[in-house]
Amino acid sequence: MVCRNRQEFSDLVLVPGHAIFLGGKSQDPVDDRNWLLSPFQKQEGRLLCEHVACAVKLAASRRSTLLIFSGGQTHAEAGPYSEAYSYWRLAEVSQWWGCHSVRERATTEEFARDSFENLLFSLCRFREYTGRYPRTLTVVGWKFKQARFEAYARALRWPLECWQYLGVNDPVDKQAVVVGETRALARFCRMLDGDGAEWMESVSRRNPFRRYPPYAISCPELRGFLEHLEYGIWKPPERFPWEVDGRASSSTG
Repeated sequence: MVCRNRQEFSDLVLVPGHAIFLGGKSQDPVDDRNWLLSPFQKQEGRLLCEHVACAVKLAASRRSTLLIFSGGQTHAEAGPYSEAYSYWRLAEVSQWWGCHSVRERATTEEFARDSFENLLFSLCRFREYTGRYPRTLTVVGWKFKQARFEAYARALRWPLECWQYLGVNDPVDKQAVVVGETRALARFCRMLDGDGAEWMESVSRRNPFRRYPPYAISCPELRGFLEHLEYGIWKPPERFPWEVDGRASSSTG
């Protein structure tokens, strides 16, 4: 593997995790039997593979890209096996769809418990890995989740000119998941308004191994914000670091 200068990375491609791939090299990654899926996720193995493949190919087209798979140890049935690592394994057993150079530009973010944390924690992981925040951010995932991720980006005051959401496909039963999507966004909005109890309860259910992120240490400029967030309190800084001209200025050196 070629060692890259991590400060060369300026673009983040994020793949949020939605399930856990349990298969190995001899097992078909599009077969649902090789995934840990919730009952409402039938026939999603193939569709989730498309998310990962699309992101890998996108990262291959831009050498300045760091590809991050995000998702924590959210399912007790899987043991301490994160969504993020399972997506990395999926790419590995799929031989990176022929884009082998992406392997050295891919990493995991293994603490996120929901879509908001997928976004925020991947920005933090990029900072942790490279010493700076990304200049551009592309999210690759479900089409139906675009509005929710855009709401999160606005809440984090991410510059829209540096933002892209790439919707790859939708679940077979889109109508069923849209109801849950609306509820999740409503929980988040209530936290913004000062009532984070329901949001906290929701993400706590998806943390069976009681893992806690290290980003208050690796991203000290966000420490207060992240520590309040752990209690469901929305207390953003006056300016997020990515609002400053020249986001490389947050480098640790």
